[in-house]
Amino acid sequence: MIKEEITAGLRQAIERGYSLEQAKQSFINAGYNSRDIEDSASSLGGLLTSIPEIAYSQKQEEKQNPSIQTQPQQIPQINIQTQQLPQFPPPKKSKLKIIIIILVVILLILIAGFISSLLFKDKIIEFLKGIFSSA
Repeated sequence: MIKEEITAGLRQAIERGYSLEQAKQSFINAGYNSRDIEDSASSLGGLLTSIPEIAYSQKQEEKQNPSIQTQPQQIPQINIQTQQLPQFPPPKKSKLKIIIIILVVILLILIAGFISSLLFKDKIIEFLKGIFSSA
């Protein structure tokens, strides 16, 4: 919807004799998104090749009929009210740090348990045999 408005506005400005850059700058000054403006300008590809012919023919008419005085029309400036988005506090990094520390500690405990079970497997097996044989 907005891109269609921009495209129509750019087309009208070009047809009135303004350059594409002047028309784009007018929309930028009015507060439109520059990406939307660029997209709309690129969609005018075929129109840009025919505009110089239109402008040339209008200037020729003015030369032939000096009584016809055309004044360039100004591109309307559109004032857009922008809404302020609510400001949310940044996420707390301290919670994230605490979670990472806890996970690292758990990982170290598991690695230590695994290594100790490999080193002391014989003693662990004897200990478990003693528990289950007396029961």
